[in-house]
Amino acid sequence: MTNKTGKNNQTPGPWKIGRECQNVDDPIFWRIDVLNSNGTLRVAQVLGIGGAAAEANARLVAGAPDLLVACNVALTRLRNMAEPTGNQDKGRRLSSISLLGTAIAKVEGRE
Repeated sequence: MTNKTGKNNQTPGPWKIGRECQNVDDPIFWRIDVLNSNGTLRVAQVLGIGGAAAEANARLVAGAPDLLVACNVALTRLRNMAEPTGNQDKGRRLSSISLLGTAIAKVEGRE
């Protein structure tokens, strides 16, 4: 999410996942942590239905900072590209810009 000055408020990455079992009745528990100069900061805890789903959910959350950067780069490049010549190319480009813009706005809390 961006603040009033346009700077990101997210905890800087990289975010790392690790398996953790705090409850013997719920062994499928993952954590997402950031290691920084102050030690370890817990960003999220993730559960899932079954081990594969829980791990996949944790990887998705941990990848969020990298995905946001990649989306912002792709959106900037698409906006700066020369105007496509064909209507089909223009439609695809505008569709991509719209999808990326919507996803970024959602992550940054603008939608």
